Amino acid sequence: MPLWFSAIAWAAANKKVGTMDKVLIVDDSPQILSLMQKVGNRYKDEFELIAVNSGRKAMEVLKKTRISLVITDLIMPQIDGLTLLTHINQQYPYTLCVAMTAYATDTLIRMLPDNLVAVLRKPFNVQELIDIIRKSLKTKPASGTMQGISIPSFLQLIEMDQKSCALRISLSDGRQGVFFFKEGDVYDAVFEDLTGKEAAIAMINIGEKPRFTLTPLPGTDIPRRINCRLMELLLLAAREKEMADRTGP
Repeated sequence: MPLWFSAIAWAAANKKVGTMDKVLIVDDSPQILSLMQKVGNRYKDEFELIAVNSGRKAMEVLKKTRISLVITDLIMPQIDGLTLLTHINQQYPYTLCVAMTAYATDTLIRMLPDNLVAVLRKPFNVQELIDIIRKSLKTKPASGTMQGISIPSFLQLIEMDQKSCALRISLSDGRQGVFFFKEGDVYDAVFEDLTGKEAAIAMINIGEKPRFTLTPLPGTDIPRRINCRLMELLLLAAREKEMADRTGP
C-alpha cells in the first residue's frame, strides 16, 4: 500500500554534491536481510543499501546518516514499524518511507497514493523491490511542498498492524486532534469541540499531512464512540467531502 510517508529533498541534495542515495532496510527477519544484502550488492552503482534488524538501530542510523528512503517491516519487537514511521515523520519529514507487511490487501494498496508511501506485500520478489526503490528515488517534491503521510494512510497502517494506541495529529495552524485505537479498531476521536465519528471525519477531511505522535492508550476504559470499521469511516468522510465540494463555500 502506498504508508506513510514524505518527499526526497535529501536525495536531491545528495545528488547535487555527487553522493549516492542511501536506502535503509529495517526488518528483524535474517532471511529478508540476507535478500536485501544481495540486492544491495547487485545495484551498488545506483544506490547504497544499509540493512538493520531493529527499529532502534534504524533510529541510530538516521541520526548519523542522510537517508533518502526507508523500507521497514511493520511488526517487529520493541520498536515496531509504526513507531519508527512516526519518529521519521516527526524528525525527518523529507525522508520517503515504505512499509513491508504480510497483511496488505489489494484494496488498501490501491488506495494509498504512490507519491507518499508504498506498502510492499510479503512475500515479494526482488524485481518488485527494485522497482519501488527506483521509483521512490526518482520522486521529486513539488516546489515549496513538504510531503508527508496522509491521515487516512496512517490510520490504515494502524488498523493493519492491529495496534492499540493514541495517535495524536498536529496541524500547521497549531490545532491538534487524537484518534484512539484498540487492537486495530478505531474507538474514539477528539478534535476541537467534536468527538467520536464527527471528530474523526473532520480530521480525515483536513487534507493536510500533519505531524504524528504515537503513544500508549491513557487507560483501558477508553469509551467506544465510533462503532464502525475504519473503511466505512473513510467512505463516510469521502462522501461528506464530495458533498461539500459540490455545494461550495
